[in-house]
Amino acid sequence: MEFTPLFAYIDAGTGSMVLQTVAAGIFAAVLFFRQIRGWVVAQIHPSKKDDGKHDV
Repeated sequence: MEFTPLFAYIDAGTGSMVLQTVAAGIFAAVLFFRQIRGWVVAQIHPSKKDDGKHDV
């Protein structure tokens, strides 16, 4: 079986769009999992809620 070389390229506009899409996906995934981690920690270690009464 013989393979013929493909002479494909990504021009600057398409490459920029692909790079931005990948960067946005990574950024969104990091923020999503940070939110999930915060929720899990809040469920495990609930903070003491302020009952609205303040010392005056």
